[in-house]
Parts: sequence; C-alpha cells; structure tokens
Amino acid sequence: MKRAALICLGALLLLGQTCRSDPGTPDYTDQVGLRDPVDPFPPVPPDPFQPGEERLAVGYFYEGGRSQTIPINGVTTEYFIFPTDDIEPVATATYSQSTSPDRLEGSESLEFTLNDRPFWGGGIIWRESIDISEWTTLNVGFKSSDDSFERFDLKLQWDTGRPPNEPPPEPLELALDPRDYGYRNDGKWHFLKIPLQDAIDRGFDPSNARSPFIIGGTTLQPGDVLLIDNLYFTKDVPGVPDGGVDGGMDGGIDGGIDGGTDGGTSDALYEQDFESLNQASGAALSDDGWVVFGNVFDSGGGFKFGYGPNPAPNGANISAVVSGQGGAEQGAQQLSIFSDYQCCQPGEGHFNGTDKVETNVFQEINPIPESFVGQTMKFSFDAKRGDIAGATTALAFIKTLDPNAGFATTNFETQDTTALPTTWMRYEISLAIDAGLAGQILQFGFSSTASNFEASGVLYDNIEVVLEGGGTTDGGTDGGMDGGTDGGMDGGMDGGVAEEYAQDFESLNQASDTALSDDGWVVFANVFDGGGGFKFGYGPNPAPNGGGNISGIVSGEGGAEQGAQQLTVFSDYSCCDLGEPSPQGHGNGTDRVEVNVFQEINPIPASFEGKTLKFSFDAKRGNLAGATTALAFIKTLDPNAGFATTNFVTQDTTGTPTSWMGYEISLAIDSGLVGQILQFGFSSTASNFEASGMFYDNIVVVLE
Repeated sequence: MKRAALICLGALLLLGQTCRSDPGTPDYTDQVGLRDPVDPFPPVPPDPFQPGEERLAVGYFYEGGRSQTIPINGVTTEYFIFPTDDIEPVATATYSQSTSPDRLEGSESLEFTLNDRPFWGGGIIWRESIDISEWTTLNVGFKSSDDSFERFDLKLQWDTGRPPNEPPPEPLELALDPRDYGYRNDGKWHFLKIPLQDAIDRGFDPSNARSPFIIGGTTLQPGDVLLIDNLYFTKDVPGVPDGGVDGGMDGGIDGGIDGGTDGGTSDALYEQDFESLNQASGAALSDDGWVVFGNVFDSGGGFKFGYGPNPAPNGANISAVVSGQGGAEQGAQQLSIFSDYQCCQPGEGHFNGTDKVETNVFQEINPIPESFVGQTMKFSFDAKRGDIAGATTALAFIKTLDPNAGFATTNFETQDTTALPTTWMRYEISLAIDAGLAGQILQFGFSSTASNFEASGVLYDNIEVVLEGGGTTDGGTDGGMDGGTDGGMDGGMDGGVAEEYAQDFESLNQASDTALSDDGWVVFANVFDGGGGFKFGYGPNPAPNGGGNISGIVSGEGGAEQGAQQLTVFSDYSCCDLGEPSPQGHGNGTDRVEVNVFQEINPIPASFEGKTLKFSFDAKRGNLAGATTALAFIKTLDPNAGFATTNFVTQDTTGTPTSWMGYEISLAIDSGLVGQILQFGFSSTASNFEASGMFYDNIVVVLE
C-alpha cells in the first residue's frame, strides 16, 4: 500500500533498531485504505489488474489488485528513508515524503522532496531473505523533471543464505539504471518493466532477496521532487514488448468515437444495445470497454477509500449482461448495474452494516479531442427499475476530470435513476464541450450506492452517445475511430463496409504542437544496439507536431489527391542522453532508434470478430537516406501474455518513390484477438542522425 502515515526512519541495515509501521493504518488487501478523496473516478492505469493475473505487491507504492502481498510488518520487512546520521535519523533524513494526486494508478502516488543532504535514498528492506525467484519482472513508474533525478540508481539486495543458528549475513547489492528501461526526467510518467534476468545475469539471487526496491542518488538541488507509483512484480516473458509497453490509452473509450462530423448531429460516438455481447463470457463488458471503480464512505458520508479501476465484470457482482428484462425496443439482452457485494472484508463496506459502497461502471474518452469543442455531447439510454430497495440510490452521469489539476472534477452532469418505474423509459443528459475541456478526461456511465447488502439493481439498454453542433468534415479530422482509436467504437456493425478511421490532415491545425496528439496519435520508441539487441524502450507519449523530431504536419508535399497538408514521420533525433559521457541512440553512432507513430484500438471489441481490418494510405519518399528503413504496420498485442505480439503485418515503405503511391495492408480478426490491443501506423528505424523522413496521407481504416 502507499502510506502517508508514520515513515520508519533508520540507517540501512541497522539491525539493532526496530521500526514499525503505523498501527492505525488499516490494510484492505486489494482495496487499500486511502485517506484523501482525491478523485472518485481516476483514469485507467497503464496496466489494470485482471482477475486471475499473478501479481506481487511488496507493501509500498501500490494500491491496485494483486494475487500476493509481502506486507511491511515493521519487524522483518520495513520501509526506510535513509538518513545521513544514524543517531539522529529524523533530523537528517535525506528526503521528506508526502502523497500526490498525480499518479499512474489508484488515488495517489508518493512524492519524494529532497532535503539539503549530499545524497538521498530509501526503500524496502527485508531483515531475512525472501524467495521471489518465481517473479520475472519489476514494474514501477517514475516522474520528475528535476536535475537530481536526471540519473539515479534502482538497487536490489540479496544474500548468500543464512547458516543455521546464525544471524542473516550482510547483503550484497547491485544497481540498475532506470534510464536503461525508458525513464527520462522530462516531467512525464514513465512506466518501466525491468526484467529481473538483467540483475540475475550480474549475480543477483532472487531466491535470497533482501530488498526488492531501493532508490537513491546524489542531491543536486534541495527541493527537487520525484513521484513514484505502481510498484509490483509479475511473471512475464522478460523484455519490453515491441511497439510499446501498454501501448497507451490513446483516446480512451475502448469503444466509442466515430471519426468526425459534418455539422448537425454526428454519427454515434458510442452505441450499444447489448444484443451481440456474449452473455456467457465473464469478459463481455470489459471487452466492450466498460470499467469499474468503487468508493467506500462511512455512514456520515465521509470518504474512507477507493479501489480500482478494474475491468467491469459480467456476473453476479457489480455489472452483468442479462436477458428477459426487455420490451420490444430493448430486445433480448440488457445491462444490469448493482452494488459490489464483495466489498470489503474485513469489516468494511457492506460487511460492517453502515458503510455506503458506491460502484461506478463507465466508459472513458481520454483525452477529449479538440474536435469536440463547440459541440454538445448527449448521452441517452433506456432504463427501468430492477430490485433496487431501501436507502440505495442510482444515477447516470457524464463527468470530466482535469489531469493537469490533480484530476479535479470539472463537470458532473447526472440523471437520478433511483425511483424509476418498472417499465422502460428513455432518458438523456448532455454536456457542452468548451475549449477548456480539450485534453481533459470524459467519463459516462452508471453509478449505484448501497449499504448493508441492500438490493440495488437497475437495468439499462440502448445506450447512445452523440455529438451535436459544429464538427468537421465527415470521417476526416478528429481522427476518431469508429472502432476504438481515440475513442472509437460504433458499438457493433451490421455487415458491409464500416469506416473506422479516416484522416486527410487538411483540417488539423499545423501551428498547434498538439494537432496530432489531439487526433489520437501516440509515439513509442525502442533502442537497439548495433547488433540488433534490444536496449530499452520509452513512451508511450503524445505524438508531437513539429520541433524537428518524430512527427509533424507539413504542407506543400501533396499532389491533387493529397491536398494542402500531409503527415511526416521520421526519427527521434533527441534520443538519447546526448551530451552525456555515454550517449545512446543517435548519440553513440551505432545504436538503432526505432520510432513508432500509431493509433490504437484497446481492446479489440467482439463486434470486430469475423471481419477484416484494412489499412490504406498514400505515401511518398521524403529525405530518407543511408541505412534508414521505414514501414507501415498493423500490430496486435496480447495483454494477458505479457503484451506479446500476436500479429505484425507490414508494408515496407523504405523504397517508396518520390511520387505518391497508394498502399494497403489488412488483418483478419478472429475470436482469439477479441480483447487484445490493435495498433496501426508508421515506423522509422535510423542510426547516427541519418535522414529518415517519409510522407503519408489519405489514411483510411475500414472493417469489411
């Protein structure tokens, strides 16, 4: 758990000193006690815990789900902030610690602020060795832009085994460089996946681990700040998946934005009648992009803790696809939303008889694209009363959150559904999207608040979300994905050809640094040594427009069919550690920098099954030269298999002429791909600052 309470201070391995954690801080196992109600609807983390997944938490820097925990007990397992004087550990602590609402998961991250000391350090210490040899990957997130955190060490400790009747031996230690796994002090979150095999190859013995996580370095400036979050271990195939760890949320809904409007009322951003979802599948709702987050309040309304976000289940708890509740307009299947009756042992939530459990099931658009500005989003649905009873309440909502203001709620539009009749009725709520909301997070869905196992069921169907007013040319800007990217699913198809994404770049603002990221484009890069060996990856990050790196909107390169503006994709010439004693990437003259600029559908919805996704585009050679290569791709990743690549369909564009040519690649979507991640876009691989520019235009993605 993340603890903002008493921090145990002491010298590293000062065996005579016992430090105990705050006995007043409850441990709710998977639902960690969170003391400050930062935000009841945090964004989905880069790696949401899946039921049945094996995940080890080590007692700190993590609030999410797990299959196993090694808790901080204050006796054999402890957390230390290292001091400069063991006699006065509090007065000479090398950093102070607090919580921050800026986080990767849960409700808060931990924030280190450096004190005026020559060095800083701290971490988790195990007095006796613990066997973690079954775990293969250390996962952790860091964020900073301050000089002291340009470079720091992440250390692991182990010993050689404890002889009988003897105290534990002094531990051995090695240091890893977080930059080797994608960390940069650029003011952005970097989620690292560190193969423990890298440490094992250098002598680390995970069967006798004495510390799973110590970080430290030199203090260059007192007051420098580092955020840490999402620390846990998994059993993955070592290495970082090509094309991007976790791929990015890229626009978010996982099921709903349809690529642009032509004024008036747009096509549906999201629509769902639940008829095509597999009622027998526990993942039917999560495969369609639904997410759940819970909050627990005391009987007086005081916030106690939150948990999630997690994939919305289809079953006996929280949410379900049900049958037999519809009228003629609702068809055979409907959505039921009710309370989390498993929340939260021991003695919390429903189990103490007084707490109120709020369960929120929703879709998310992250971020709100600029193309929404000046339009009104309308969320309509059918609803009828289920078995809701007693003091239970229910509502539908549209909510916006500002990630640049601690995920503060900026809008919360609701429709009370507590006192519905037992016959179906139609409801609608709406939100005007102004310029201030562009880049924020939008959520829409349903909420239930219940206590003491009271009944809470409410039924919903025929959900439709549309934009009205303003807009852009149909199918063009706004990128949009009528099936996932940046919000793109049209909630199912009726056969024939459906356009999922179309972009000719004509209406994107060439002067805006965020023109491509607002349209949902994401970048992830990998660095390889001269022999092709993987070194590290970094990202995902919003794709830039301009600045001489990675991607941009250009003009004057098109023919009659390409119009005034085009997309250019090229290498990241700022990679990596340029000016350092040991530069990497372009900086050492031999590394190969692979830059991937793409859109993402996450997850692939069940409605895609049995169809073929076709990705077509125009391309022409830019200034690409030397040994640089370029390609277009469709790629799928399996998040349940360590983000293993399951398909990689490519079109080599290295030899494209300097006149425009049309290309197309395709991928058949079978049942095994449902729930996986799909990416499509363009890649460049270059070395030693060689030229790499390629031009692309008239992108169309369809399902047939």
